[in-house]
Order: sequence, then C-alpha cells, then structure tokens
Amino acid sequence: FATLSYRGNCQRMLPSFRQQTIFGGINMNIKTEELWRILPNQKNEAVYSVSFKPDGACLAACIDRNVLLYDSNNGELLRKLRGHTATIYTVSWSADGSQLASGGADNTTIIWNGDALKGILKFTHDTSVQAVAFHPTSNILASCSNMDFGIWSSTTRKVTKYKVESKILAAAWSRNGDHLALSHESGQVGLWDVHGNGMTVLGKSDAPMWCLTWIPDNATADCNIATDTLVVGSWKKNISFWDECGRNTKRSQNIDQLPCSLSCSGETHGSFIIVSGSGGRSSIRNRDGNKIADLPKQDSWIWQSCLSLLGDRVAIGMDSGSIAMYSLSCPFIWCSDGYWMAWRKGTTDIIVNHGDRFGRIRFHGDVRRISMSGKVLAVKLPDKVFIYELGMDDNTRISSKCIHSFAMTRADDCFHLSSKELVVSKDDRLLLFSFEGNMLVECTLKSRVNCISAGVITKKGMASITVGLENGDVLNLLVRPTFPVDFELQRTHGVSEIIQSPNQAVFAVIDDERTLYVYHGSTRKIILSEKDVAGFVFHTSVSHFICYSRRGSLIIQTLDGYSASFQLQGKPVMFNGSGVLLAINNTL
Repeated sequence: FATLSYRGNCQRMLPSFRQQTIFGGINMNIKTEELWRILPNQKNEAVYSVSFKPDGACLAACIDRNVLLYDSNNGELLRKLRGHTATIYTVSWSADGSQLASGGADNTTIIWNGDALKGILKFTHDTSVQAVAFHPTSNILASCSNMDFGIWSSTTRKVTKYKVESKILAAAWSRNGDHLALSHESGQVGLWDVHGNGMTVLGKSDAPMWCLTWIPDNATADCNIATDTLVVGSWKKNISFWDECGRNTKRSQNIDQLPCSLSCSGETHGSFIIVSGSGGRSSIRNRDGNKIADLPKQDSWIWQSCLSLLGDRVAIGMDSGSIAMYSLSCPFIWCSDGYWMAWRKGTTDIIVNHGDRFGRIRFHGDVRRISMSGKVLAVKLPDKVFIYELGMDDNTRISSKCIHSFAMTRADDCFHLSSKELVVSKDDRLLLFSFEGNMLVECTLKSRVNCISAGVITKKGMASITVGLENGDVLNLLVRPTFPVDFELQRTHGVSEIIQSPNQAVFAVIDDERTLYVYHGSTRKIILSEKDVAGFVFHTSVSHFICYSRRGSLIIQTLDGYSASFQLQGKPVMFNGSGVLLAINNTL
C-alpha cells in the first residue's frame, strides 16, 4: 500500500463508488475542557498578557515584574525571566519562536533571545509600553506606548519611533505582514505599513477600541491585494470588521460585555475567534461574529485570551492573577455519495469535492450537519436548512445553487438526505420533511435514534434508511408511507455508526463501546468483530477489503482474515485504490 499525505486536498482520492455515508448523533459544537489552572503568586497580581510559542509547547505570561514560561501541557513552571522594574503589560513571541518581547510600566521593551532567552536588547519609550507585536514573517517588532510606537528590526538593530495622538491599546500585524493595525483609547483604529508610513484611519468611535486581531480571508474584487479581515473590539460593546483597504466589510455585532481581548488562530482554524473581557466571560464566535459557544465563566475580568496556532487550545490571563488552559475540539463532519464528497472546514464553510475539482460554500452561521444524495447537498444551521444542487463549471471548479431553504429551529439529533426528502430525528422520533420544509411523516421508535445511514437493503422502487438505536437495535426502514420496518437486528449495546458496503452485500456497526461488527447483508450473521475501533470504511470498489483504526494503528484487512497494520493516527474516511484518506484534527 502506498503512503499518501494530504492537508485539506484529496484530489487523488477519487471516490468511484455508489455509497452514501453520514454519521449522526454527534454534538457538532466546539467542545471545551479545562486542562490546568494556576495562581502564580499570592498577591493576586493581574495577568495582563499571555502568548503561545508558535510550536504550542510553551506559554509566556506576565505577572508583576516577571515573565513566566509554562509547559502548555501541564502548567509546570519552566523559567522566570527578570529584567523589568515595574508591572509588565504585554508579551509576544516571534514567528519562529526564537525571540520573546515584553513591555510594561517601566517604559521599557526587552527582547529575549535564543534557547536560554537572554535579554539581548532593551529600549525605552517616554511612557509605559502597552503592546508589543512581532511581524509574522521576520524578526521585526512593533512596540507601542501611550504616545508613540517604535519599529525594531534585528537586521538594523535600530528603533524608529512614530508619534500618535492617543494611547495605543492593542497592536496586530496582518497575516502577510504588510499592515500593522493599532487601536487607540480615543476610539480610533489606524493601519500602518512596515516602515511606519501611510496611516489609514478605520472609522472613529466615542469609546476605546480596546482589542483587535486579523483573520484569514479571500481577495476582494476591487482591491489589488489579497486581504485579511481585521476584527476590532470596542467598549461600546460591539465588534466590527474591516479589510486592508480600510473599508467596513460586515455589519458590526453587538456583544453583552466589554471586550478586552480578541484572538484568532492560524489558517486551519481561522474560521472562529475568541472574544473575552468583562464579567469573566469568553465566547467562541465565527468569522461573522455570531456566537458558537461559550467558554466556562471565570471569577474575574479576562485581560487576554490567546489561541494556539493550531486552534486546539486557549490560554486565559485574568485580573484575579489566575491562568487557565482549555482544550478546544471541533468534531470533523463529512459525508459522501458516489463521486461526491463534502466536509466542514472550520465552523462556517463546506468544501465539496468531485475527483480533482473543489468548491466552497460559505455560511453566516455555524454548520451543524451535512448530508448528500447524488448531486444534492443538505446543510443544517442552527435555525435553517439549505438544499444545494451541485454541478461543474467551465473553470474546473464545482458550482453550487441553492434550490430550497426553510426554517428549522428544532435541535435535531440526526440528519439524513434520502432521495428527495430529508429525515431528521429527535430522541426516539423520526420525521420526514419535503425540500419545502413540510413535515410529511412522523413515527416513534422503541429507543433514541443514534445514527441514520442509507438503507442496507432496498426494495424495488422504494427508498430505505438504516437506523441505529440507543438500545442496540438496528432497523432498516422503508421511507414511505410511514417508516415500515423492513428488517430488525437486535443487539446489546447502543449503536454509534452504521456503514454499508458499496454493493450492499455486507454492512458494519460500531457500538457505543467502540466495538466493530461486520454483518452479512442478507443473513445478518457476524463476519468479523474487533474492539476499540475509532473509525471504519469499506473499500470503494472491493467490498471484502476493509480499513479501520484502533489503538493508534491503521489496519487494512480482507474479510477472510488477511491484514496489514500501520502505525498511523486518525480516522479513515475513504479507502480507494491503494490509498486511505484519514481525518486528523479537522484535516484530511
């Protein structure tokens, strides 16, 4: 077997089979878990700034006059950096992790260098240093105070300063490093180039613009540069959105707190931001500012929250002097049917693939569920369902046209597209909807519905679905007229996933104890069973070839017992030809 590696691009994994796969019963929201929490000193000195080293292994935090370095995994104190004579307000790592900058109330910026992080340079402003920010592609540092900002370069070892009219509260470079954004206490936001020239003013507010961050975006039609989006937090309790050309790109979003920190991770998870501030509250929002989830409430104001580069962790620095670390996980959502495949990227985008063609559908709300049937794609948002017809354009890209949409505010458990109808479940009920949103059929089953897939066995001229229940039953149901039972398979443990082979000769069930069972399609006899299985797929054209992951290994096997094992993490999504497509941390 060839070892293939893809990051968000599966153009060589051509799905040449007639198989529909969709997993239900999964919480599609971002999940959070507290990893550790510490109180560095008994004086309860506020933690004004935290910053991840780019590799994510180390967290820098400023408390009183010290910069403290912690192991990101367990909160162990690794080192204490001393050099400031007054409270430190800000810390920032360089893009390559070779340097760390800090600044504070002693009007001083210190640059710490190398593995030992020795202070190699110290320069002063006339007033306290409020923000430091390293350039994303080089060791250039912006150091900002109440009255000016300075640009330092490792090549010239020189600091050039530029006067400003109002106290600077936050600084952030655009992703390509062309622009430096500064927010001011006066309510002004300005854009500068790397040489400190050509300030562009992005509106004016009568409240402090306290925080800002850049999120990746696409090029605009009438702007000659590939632009990112600048998100600005105002103490008028709103966040606003701007492009690098200085234009307001989206409607401002009102929030229920004073924002003190905005943070966005890299391109992989650039679709959401963290907003933190007053009341100890932090919210996870999509790129349009709509709330997706809340982080646990803290016991004091949050001065800064910082996302890791991969977006899988967030560190929080609080006014009470505590530092907390949380993990973030966003379930990977995907579906396929025939030559078509779709998956969620971030929280608001759907990527559609057909052979070597790709398309993107972007939504203003977070995508909860998706399902495909032929060239039709159904997408569930928190309050609405969209039905798209997919096709090919002349530019080797996939086209998509919304053919139906309707309101659906119910918090469904499972979501499945069957022929020209939509099947959803809530607890033990199955509901059938038309594409216009009209409910056609409703029935109640013996137990809660955990998952729905395309029918294992279909009767001529009649569509069917296979349903896995919490009590362990597997039901094959005809969609019309009122979900009559075609066959029933009784089991002991609840069903988590159902996967059918392309020719429907066999099907697989993974239960809630992660035990895999492969059944003969007509006799329903067990052909194979394995414990601790994380994911399973049939080969796209040879049904007796299977692939599954368990205990850190990827296993490729025939149903008559021949197997090969590889030390690979991830969940198999597709097995085609001699390649396996894996989902690892939201990446294909």
